[in-house]
Amino acid sequence: MVDMHAIEAIIQIYGQELAEQHPVHLYEIAADFSADNTLKLKGRVLLEYQKKEIIKRIRPVWTGRIENNIVSSERLDFLWAHSSVPLLHVYEDMVSERLATQYRPDEWLKVLAGSGKYRLVLGEDMAMGWVIEEHVIYDLQEGHENKWLHLQIPRGSAADADMDEDELIRTATSYLEIPYLRGGRSRQAVDCSAFLQLVFLETAGLLLPRHSWEQKECGSSVAITDTGLWLAGDAVFGISKRSNQKHVGLCIGENQIIHASRRMGSVVIWDLDTFCKLYAIQAVRRFVRQSD
Repeated sequence: MVDMHAIEAIIQIYGQELAEQHPVHLYEIAADFSADNTLKLKGRVLLEYQKKEIIKRIRPVWTGRIENNIVSSERLDFLWAHSSVPLLHVYEDMVSERLATQYRPDEWLKVLAGSGKYRLVLGEDMAMGWVIEEHVIYDLQEGHENKWLHLQIPRGSAADADMDEDELIRTATSYLEIPYLRGGRSRQAVDCSAFLQLVFLETAGLLLPRHSWEQKECGSSVAITDTGLWLAGDAVFGISKRSNQKHVGLCIGENQIIHASRRMGSVVIWDLDTFCKLYAIQAVRRFVRQSD
């Protein structure tokens, strides 16, 4: 006999995880059984893969038939809009690392929810943020999803595109002394993950996810124990030994790393020994193939 309490507990725990990842109310998952003993799931999640994940978690306690009627926001028809100005989206009780980002002028957005003064939107890099209603321009025409097709998010292995090492270093170092700003995503101010994102977008045409915890899952893995294996273009992810804050920097060769440093207040170059002394290294990722 199936333990409905176990299924409900699984759904509740997963819902809490999703709420922590994306702290907005876009998750409503419920389950019940039909007369033919089919487990019926219904509700709403943000991303398509989350529909499969909930079934994967339920399977150990229920091997019978499952009817999945959960819808994802990726499959819903949203209003399309684009931003008229770049904004820093950190407002009052909405303060969250995962909702702190800027959108470029004329970047295409999906309007997910909201009423009154604010709208919750999804940017081209899949980062959510709150925008002020008067700063978005709505466009109800179809086909704007094609605006995203030239941007590639590498996941699982290094991308096929070559990357010129000298060009990467020139692009990265052109950001030197640009101020650090949490949520910043422009040449006026950047945070560490936005700096990484912008350098790869400008150098290789690759759009990485917005936040370091997402970027860390992209590309191919490089051994973290031997800095001699780290090449220019490798991203080094760590946690501050002092503040426990997540951080990422970009190797530029000659035992150096460039990063947008909250501690220093701007984009700076450090030697790798200093970086590794101050940050506990979690991962090193390679997003593109270095050209010969």
